[in-house]
Amino acid sequence: MANWFARLMGSAPAPARSSRSQRSDRGADSSGFRPSAMNSVQQPVPRQSSSVVNAQRETLRILVGDTLRDHGIPPVWVSTEVMTVSSQGRLVFQVILTLKFWEESLPLYFSALEASYMTRLDSTNPELAEAVRSVSWRIAPDAACPYADMPNPAFWTEAVRQERVAAKRRLELNQLFEDEWREDHSGGPSFAPTDPVPLQADFEKTQPFQAYTGR
Repeated sequence: MANWFARLMGSAPAPARSSRSQRSDRGADSSGFRPSAMNSVQQPVPRQSSSVVNAQRETLRILVGDTLRDHGIPPVWVSTEVMTVSSQGRLVFQVILTLKFWEESLPLYFSALEASYMTRLDSTNPELAEAVRSVSWRIAPDAACPYADMPNPAFWTEAVRQERVAAKRRLELNQLFEDEWREDHSGGPSFAPTDPVPLQADFEKTQPFQAYTGR
């Protein structure tokens, strides 16, 4: 009680602060920011030699071509651009794939092709795969894409979407029937060819006919 009254009257010293509090305030400026926190925000991106970065870019481009060839896609259809950016204090890559020649079915497999590419990259160079932040696609303006304008808003309704799904299914079935018909008829008749059998007469040899002379 006496200590409390003395502190109230200002005659007693303030209680000693813990060593933990002293350490936390040491080095803080008037704004409350500590130099260590400021340095963590302003930490520069580690520098890599241009030769190393260029080699990494080239590896990323080469693996794109290898992936395309593995799936039967001509590499000339797709161009590859590799950009380097800073993310959370480290150098990362953005792989940009541009479709140069329009192929109706290829955009349907963009996601699968990207997954195949990243699987190949991870098995070839795991550290470089970790440094790839994104793989994005775009279509070249001169790729002859027929979809230059957006369709009617009704195109995206559920009823119209179901019609497209049904129409696509009919086309797939027709193609399946055509393929089966070609396979059944491509090898000629399914039965063995008949060998000719020589004819054998079961009658006696005919004698030459004598003409009647009347004598």
